Amino acid sequence: MDLKSVQAELAQLQAKGAALATKSPEDLTSREVSELEGITGRIIELKAQERGLKNAAGLASLGGAGVEEDLPKGLAGPSHQVGAAEAKGFITPASIKRVAANLAADVEAKGLVAAGSNVTKVEFDPKPQVLATPGANLGILDVIGVTRRKSGKYTYVRQTVRTNNAAVVPAGSLKPTSVFTVEEVEGSLDTIAHMSEYVGTYLLKDNQELQGFLTSELQAGIFAKVAELAVDEFASTTGAQTQEFVDNEMDSIFLGASKAAALGYNPDVVLLPRATLNAILLAKDADGHYLYRKDEDSRINGLYPVVIEGTADQAVVLDSSKVGISVDEPGVETKWDTTSRFEYNELRARTEGRFAIDVYAAPAIVVVQTAAAG
Repeated sequence: MDLKSVQAELAQLQAKGAALATKSPEDLTSREVSELEGITGRIIELKAQERGLKNAAGLASLGGAGVEEDLPKGLAGPSHQVGAAEAKGFITPASIKRVAANLAADVEAKGLVAAGSNVTKVEFDPKPQVLATPGANLGILDVIGVTRRKSGKYTYVRQTVRTNNAAVVPAGSLKPTSVFTVEEVEGSLDTIAHMSEYVGTYLLKDNQELQGFLTSELQAGIFAKVAELAVDEFASTTGAQTQEFVDNEMDSIFLGASKAAALGYNPDVVLLPRATLNAILLAKDADGHYLYRKDEDSRINGLYPVVIEGTADQAVVLDSSKVGISVDEPGVETKWDTTSRFEYNELRARTEGRFAIDVYAAPAIVVVQTAAAG
């Protein structure tokens, strides 16, 4: 469907849903309840399509165009190829390296930051790195989709409750009501920025790759902060599930993933501190045999471990398709100041971008305690 068709159907369903919503729950017939549930689900789908269509052109300009692998059921599910109109983006180590390489290739002594500004954008890989190679050292930005926003304020729909009460019902009996609660969330992009120290102009001229190196380091710092904010947001989202410590780290994480799976989600990633991952990988039975080993695609008990700088004794299990990262149109910008310390023949760089963390389904996140309290 094109954007116009999506918006037309969306408007029609919103009007129809609003009409039904004016009735009190007791006055709704079983058929109307079923119809309202169907409308709600379809609105969620259409809003997602609308977001994708609006951002497709922008994503294409950042390297997301062309054919890609879509992962409709998460990283562990089946994939199929989609065209540029459905393009998604992921920040991966490969994409960051390409940005740095392009910058280094452009540096020439005679044209060193000649315009006083060198602007670079976030580059998106068309698919996440996920398990591209056995033993891959994944980061949180490797597995979370990125959406470009046209303004600093935006809205999206978040599912907060998912209770499926479907059952076999005898003829003429009252049908059960399932609860699929959604809310509109107002998103806001926050600026994340930092600067380099002053660098001598001739040092940059004599070392032609230094500009690209500094820019790459500044960008890596921005992405590290985004990852930190993402972990904090996932762990504190209202509606996320919790799992208390049971016996050991891996059992607790497995039970947490089971809670998300029980609601129909596809938990595929676990975010955990390095000490917790080490404890899991080094755990042995009474005979000295390791209890857990990574699969060939790097999974442990079906989950891809991602090391984070998070709260000790706490892990976060999630369905990576139910969360996202938003950036603004310019992406990440690096600008060089060539005037402030002109008399010292020195310059410095500033790198910044605007980001937000999006949670599309809170129950798809489970915060797990990996150690006993106290």
